[in-house]
Amino acid sequence: GLPSIPTGYLGPNQPIFSQYGLEAYSHKDPFVQVRGGELCLHFRTSRETPLRFMAQLIHCSGNVNEDSTPYILQQGRGTDIFLTVRFPHPGFFKLQLFSRPYADMNQSLPGVFNYLLEASEGSPKGNFPFPQH
Repeated sequence: GLPSIPTGYLGPNQPIFSQYGLEAYSHKDPFVQVRGGELCLHFRTSRETPLRFMAQLIHCSGNVNEDSTPYILQQGRGTDIFLTVRFPHPGFFKLQLFSRPYADMNQSLPGVFNYLLEASEGSPKGNFPFPQH
């Protein structure tokens, strides 16, 4: 069944999401059912605010909470941010996105958007994480 998710957890964390000029370009709905074992998410950011951006993937089926972050590939092109998620196996995953403007020297990044992803199958590329830089 569905993992327990606190009220207000899913979707954009307002007002921070808007203040940072972020836009969920490809997937505005925070609940995504994924077929085929991979998902590509596309975000846009306003030019005025260069952002540090980080994503965390947590497998959360049953009473498991397992970090699956190595299965995310993050790529930036100009004002576009692309996240490719490769699911190591079927199940529910929380995708948590964190961001802060580069100009802000604070090292902690606040949460800006949370997804709940339901993968019907693992990636056809197998249980291989992306190479880490």
